[in-house]
Amino acid sequence: MGLILVGLGYAWMFRHVDDDAFITFRYSKHLAEGLGPVWNADQRVEGYTNFLWMLIMAVPISLGIDPVIAATLLSLLCLGLNLFLLYRISLRFIGHARIAMLCWLPVMCSHTLLFTATSGLETALNGLLWTIVISLVHGILDRSRVASALRMLSIGFFCGLATLCRMEAMILFGISFIALLVAHYTRADRPRARFQYLWAGFLALVLPWLIWRYSFYGDLLPNTFYVKTALRSASSGFVFVCAYLTASAAWVPGILYKLQKQRLARNLSGLPTYVAGLAFTFLCYVIWAGGDYLEFRILVPVLPMLLMFPMWMLAKGTESVRPVVIASGIMVLFAFVWGQGNGRFFRFPHMNSLVHPYSEDAHFMSFAEQGQAMGDLLEHDGTVRIAIGACGAIPYYSGFYGIDLYGLNEPRDQFDGYATGYGAGHAILASYPYIQARRPHLISLRCGYIEAGAAESRYTLTDPNVAEVMHGATQEDLAKTQIVELPLGNGFVEVCIYHLPHPKIEALIKNKALKIYTLQ
Repeated sequence: MGLILVGLGYAWMFRHVDDDAFITFRYSKHLAEGLGPVWNADQRVEGYTNFLWMLIMAVPISLGIDPVIAATLLSLLCLGLNLFLLYRISLRFIGHARIAMLCWLPVMCSHTLLFTATSGLETALNGLLWTIVISLVHGILDRSRVASALRMLSIGFFCGLATLCRMEAMILFGISFIALLVAHYTRADRPRARFQYLWAGFLALVLPWLIWRYSFYGDLLPNTFYVKTALRSASSGFVFVCAYLTASAAWVPGILYKLQKQRLARNLSGLPTYVAGLAFTFLCYVIWAGGDYLEFRILVPVLPMLLMFPMWMLAKGTESVRPVVIASGIMVLFAFVWGQGNGRFFRFPHMNSLVHPYSEDAHFMSFAEQGQAMGDLLEHDGTVRIAIGACGAIPYYSGFYGIDLYGLNEPRDQFDGYATGYGAGHAILASYPYIQARRPHLISLRCGYIEAGAAESRYTLTDPNVAEVMHGATQEDLAKTQIVELPLGNGFVEVCIYHLPHPKIEALIKNKALKIYTLQ
């Protein structure tokens, strides 16, 4: 329990809110307001991938509770329960408390697992649901629990919850079903099969959801799936997976096992085969999808198995505890180095709207504060249409009508874009003709941070932010382009293309004597 508290303390120290979390919060907010789970009131686009989390977040929002605080506290609770269950699984399989802890320690020290827990997204809840299913299935595989109707129903139910949380959990249900099927038909006593309860628990949740999804959004898959896999690269996904396996030192136990002069026969049936099949299938999916751009967050559901499985195999295959201690120590060291080195690279100040509203060096302003400041300037008028790439906190706090430049929240049958070369989920950016057709009043050029007094007095196509959004524009379009710098306070400005006039923006320009720049 003490080590779990240390892990929770680490997660709290690195608490932050990813900008993507506010996309989900926007859907939750609209649901709580009676508009339904929509990005904009006049469109039905499923730009989120975490239906269950979106529903949960609608509850605190409807009660007037800040979803940032609710998401952080709930995620920490899920993380603590997940770590506890993972230790219990390790102890039940190994049978020796000290060795079980050594096998579990790399998971408890995983920077990815702890850091992503407080991102405001469904990550911690999703990881917990996967672990609950693995624990329930393990009880049947090691024959310590009977495959009762209640247990099979519970496995199906939690698989269903995990699928509502993230659709990739259909892999969890499929592999769990196969593992239970094999376990049943390889038993000599072969008790009564109760697979109908497994399917009933799963379909009772998933089937109504899929029917509603198709009737509401017109598709069985989220819009984000099509956008993120449009230019997917299996080679990029392979590099992504290899990068994690290398950075986590998951290869160390295998090497130490090979170096042992005396090796014991390892029982690869039951839990090891189950989790290996689960992890392998999920990694194949990640490779197919092309990886992800948010560190290794997508791997969190199977991350504990990727770390504990090789440790279990080492512990079961050697007589001495020494190689287990060495392997655990090296993996913990790698986790520490990653967390203090590359891990910090992903802790951008703009991701943290709960801890530090402003960066300590005063050169950064959070997305949340940018959105709040822009909303205050224009009275949070929902008729103001803004085209923006960072579609999280800025649209959420400003209350503006959002146009997603990356297409995740845009109707995919209408969206037109071009390849950017960025990572998964950001590989396609809206073309200027599409942006024009959506009739925004503002096109955000600086979704990040503007240093006080550093805004340019001239803007040209050599500016990468300008070039990105003007892709496909005609000479006439370029000649008519006007740029305005919206004052956000404390010396910060938001640089936007002023595309179409709006009464509130016109009044702001007049009252604050804002200068309009032309594109040079």
